[in-house]
Amino acid sequence: MSRRGQHITLGFLLVLNVVLYSLWLGYSPIYMHDAEVLFALHARSIAATLRDTNGTFLPLYFHMPAIGANVWFHPLIVYLGAVVLKILPFSEWSVRFPSVIVGTVDVALVYLVALRLLKSRPYAVGAAVLLALSPAHFIHSRLVMDYLYPVPFVLGWLWCLLRFDETEEAWLLPAGGLLLGVGFYSYIAAVVFMPFYLFCTWLFLLAKYRRIRAVHLTTTIAFGIPLIFFVAWRLLYPDVFSGTAYRYAITRRGVIFGVLHLVNYTVIGDYVSNYWNFFNPNFLFLAGSPNFQSSTRAAGVFLIPVALFLAVGCYEVIAHEKPRVGWLLLAGLFTAPIPAVLVEEPYAIYREMEILPFAILIAAYGLRRLLRAEWALWRATAVAALVVVPLQFGYFLKDYYGNYRLNSYGWFGSNLPGAMRQVLATDAQRPAPAIYLSSRIGYGMERWQFYLITAGREDALARTRVLPADGTTASMARGSLIVVPADDRKVTDPRMNGPEVRQVAEIMEPFGDHLVVFVVFERL
Repeated sequence: MSRRGQHITLGFLLVLNVVLYSLWLGYSPIYMHDAEVLFALHARSIAATLRDTNGTFLPLYFHMPAIGANVWFHPLIVYLGAVVLKILPFSEWSVRFPSVIVGTVDVALVYLVALRLLKSRPYAVGAAVLLALSPAHFIHSRLVMDYLYPVPFVLGWLWCLLRFDETEEAWLLPAGGLLLGVGFYSYIAAVVFMPFYLFCTWLFLLAKYRRIRAVHLTTTIAFGIPLIFFVAWRLLYPDVFSGTAYRYAITRRGVIFGVLHLVNYTVIGDYVSNYWNFFNPNFLFLAGSPNFQSSTRAAGVFLIPVALFLAVGCYEVIAHEKPRVGWLLLAGLFTAPIPAVLVEEPYAIYREMEILPFAILIAAYGLRRLLRAEWALWRATAVAALVVVPLQFGYFLKDYYGNYRLNSYGWFGSNLPGAMRQVLATDAQRPAPAIYLSSRIGYGMERWQFYLITAGREDALARTRVLPADGTTASMARGSLIVVPADDRKVTDPRMNGPEVRQVAEIMEPFGDHLVVFVVFERL
């Protein structure tokens, strides 16, 4: 296994993955999710001014007042997006491309970790392909959301730990600890997972040496270095932590009540049931999450053949792998749903993306076991399952670029870009002194700004106002344009029935039943 051959294989995987994941990024999903818009606007602002949309200079956490007065998000997705936007022009494609990078890094790291575990390039390639073609990984590698962002840090740490287990090179475990520390800033669940993986490192080393050694300390110090910034930010902005805890209902009725809620017998029963559901075969291999943000419902979290490989792989790592490596992989697999369980979100694959690499690595063991089996029937079964992989992924891909766009549009907003184009076309004929967006349009101003930027008409933002739920149209300048939502082809705002406004155009969804979702009016 030459180093040059490894590099060529890895490079080939990276190129194919970037092409696959970046294809038609602005086409499906059809619209930008609200969170995608907010992340993108922050990234653009950082790229241009080093300040976020609130004017804060290089913040550690990003305040999202559009979602809530005390809502903060982790920073890595914004800063990676800002780097990309220093190179590429602002568009739906470019703001989603950073997640393509993260997904591609995942595939590369799974290849490297599997190569270290299985000592075989073909099986390492197999693991990389199974991850790349996993529907949940594909979907989240195409969204401007931070659910997937902890995964490369977990894989980087795992590679460092496994290589140290073989070579004992002194730099590896501090590097792994540092990766976990930086990964702490990738996503809210990483606040739980990264310290947990540090704890797993301690147990792994205790199993190896049967005592505490200096490497325990150096790894922990390396993990703690990035957290210095968190401590400083916590002192400057104490609401970041308390607000997040409140948002996830941890302290909503007080800390004591929150603790008692966690240990309540009935609640524990609900946790057990919810945890069990995360390993429901229908969820993992057939239908996926009911949330169309994370699933097409035409495929599970993984492709169906992974079920076979994973089942055999669990036996293989228990029976034939070194115990400390086997339990490490299984611990990663079976602890992944815990954050989603604690916040009581059933089938929330987006909160347990760490399950993907551990399941695929274990499945690679199962694939190897089956292809090396003495019985020809088992080998034939494995080959047949491998044939199913591209066929099922092709079916998933057809649905993703087809029916999924229709099925998921409600999760990603509605045709506000169409309303913007109509407003700009009308404005070009009769310049409007003001543009009003109904306050009933969720994240209306943020979405309006995003689509104006992509259209090269951000200048129109200065004339845009929010139309409050009360008040009249009498104070509007004549010629002003008004965008209001429609429900079942009807405008529910009674002010739009008055004689001082006239309807300009209906904005429909560009598919299906062509539902009217917005109506543009003009103040007479």
